[in-house]
Amino acid sequence: MAQTVTPLTNGFPYDGIIYGWLLTDGSLLYQGGLLQDFYRFKPDSSGSYLNGTYHLAASLPPNYVPYATSGGVLPDGRVLLIGGEYTTRKAVTHGAYHLVFDLTNKMAVYDPVKDTWTMVAPPAGWNFIGDSPWTLLANGHLLLGQKLTKRMAELDPKTLTWTDVSSFGKDDRFAEEGFTLLPDDSVLTVNM
Repeated sequence: MAQTVTPLTNGFPYDGIIYGWLLTDGSLLYQGGLLQDFYRFKPDSSGSYLNGTYHLAASLPPNYVPYATSGGVLPDGRVLLIGGEYTTRKAVTHGAYHLVFDLTNKMAVYDPVKDTWTMVAPPAGWNFIGDSPWTLLANGHLLLGQKLTKRMAELDPKTLTWTDVSSFGKDDRFAEEGFTLLPDDSVLTVNM
């Protein structure tokens, strides 16, 4: 009960925030409520977030507008946005955008230095990903489980290439589960 919440001096984006990641430089990257828009929030020169400022960051490529995704900050400071349980589509009759359940296998990596998004190929043969579980491994690679199967793949963030790995011992699919890296470098997931 001793903690307090203090509003930021410079507010937030008008369309809200869906997800956010703390980047290695101390700034934050947020997905805005329109799903394709992203914002960077930087602390002030003394390191205070209270007086920090935000500005519009690069948007995702127009063919990838996801909601309910996976991914996170890579060891080199880039952000990998993986899949999406939903994507947006423009309705033919009304021209408005709406969410479509499709478990997309698309993904993109954000470079905070260049302020750019670049599409990344999914693991070979993965036609869907959605909001699959992932974790960073002790070797700096990213481990990803496929949402509706027991398949797993490991991403080398330097080359952005995937390698299939064994999920031996997994009794069911990875739907609505998570991965946690343990101190002994093993990965914990719970059969649901």
